[in-house]
Amino acid sequence: MAQKIELYFASSFKSLIEQMSNEEVDEMWSAERLINWARRSFQEAEKNRKIGNEELQFVFLYRIKNTLAAVPDTYEYDLRKDYFDKKINTNKFKMALKTLKTLSNTLKKRYREKDLEYKREVAQMQATSRKYCDFVIASASGTVERCCKELMKARVPVFKVMLEKEGNCKEVKERKVVLNYSGAAVKALTQYIFGEEEWKKSAMTTPNIAFELLNLAHQYQIKEMEEKMKFMIVTKPRAWISVNAAVRLNIWSTDLVEDYGLKRSSLLALKHFWTNNKLKNSLAFKELKKGNRKRAKQLLEEVKKY
Repeated sequence: MAQKIELYFASSFKSLIEQMSNEEVDEMWSAERLINWARRSFQEAEKNRKIGNEELQFVFLYRIKNTLAAVPDTYEYDLRKDYFDKKINTNKFKMALKTLKTLSNTLKKRYREKDLEYKREVAQMQATSRKYCDFVIASASGTVERCCKELMKARVPVFKVMLEKEGNCKEVKERKVVLNYSGAAVKALTQYIFGEEEWKKSAMTTPNIAFELLNLAHQYQIKEMEEKMKFMIVTKPRAWISVNAAVRLNIWSTDLVEDYGLKRSSLLALKHFWTNNKLKNSLAFKELKKGNRKRAKQLLEEVKKY
């Protein structure tokens, strides 16, 4: 049995449920498509069970529950009720829903234990670290956030490699790291480094800042932040994401990394922007078209078919 991966998606079980409750099931999907989505979610749940990621396993099991609950509301279900009831009530889905109940109790206990430990660690860390800032993280616009070098090394893998260099390392000499990101993104990163939960609120201030943090986390190999950003973006309502962020998210989740959940979220939003003619007129799409007409055409075709 795989060793359990540390909890990182939510601060509590209540928070996890609230975030999952925000995830929408597309009301335009057919019964067949919903069931296929539930099957795919089952595969993802199994994959995460095998590697010991109980949070992601729970996310996909919860998604199965919500998806299957939407099937009886479809037009096709009324026409072929017995047929779809058989597809919904398979042993695979029954096992998934049973596991969801068991896993809920397991996660509740783990979150309670983690919360006590986390509060002790944060209280100790914040009591000292904020007083002894010896480094600066600067944004592309020049705004700065004071930080602690040792914490930067501990929390950000790329910083660890950078700041442990001997000799003529510019960053070490100047005690300053300049990131090609906005001041808002740098602020959220600094809050994350200090272990402050406020970083999540800062990260989700706007869709564009959220995408910045996602990209920053990937670039600087901050796995915990990257996974959390993916989760928060995917579970946001469709209306939350802007057209520019949706275009960039689609490119990121298709060309840079392969992430079906993020790609689906981007396509759901882009389909909406396609129908009201905002997609072609967006700044992000125009930039894409100017730099890569073939990729822009591919994106339009994908949105049309979705």
